[in-house]
Amino acid sequence: MKSNHLTTDITKLFGIRLPFIAGGLMWLANADYVSATANASIIDFITAVSFPDTDELRVETGCCRDLCDGKSFGVNVSILLKLVSGERTREVLVE
Repeated sequence: MKSNHLTTDITKLFGIRLPFIAGGLMWLANADYVSATANASIIDFITAVSFPDTDELRVETGCCRDLCDGKSFGVNVSILLKLVSGERTREVLVE
């Protein structure tokens, strides 16, 4: 029987079964979407700029943590300050 597991540097780094990285999809990459891909053993990213209010981002990342049940996910942080304050975003993610 063929295994659905492929070991690569990416799978080892993120603790995932498949070496796929789904990029942040602005306005679509929320906790529901990201946790669905994480639970399929693919790394995915919440798009921080979709949540300009840091409290909303905090709630969304917390929700994603709960839905992912310990599986890896990331947060896509914009470096364009006109979109969102990187410092405020960093504070939320460090929590």
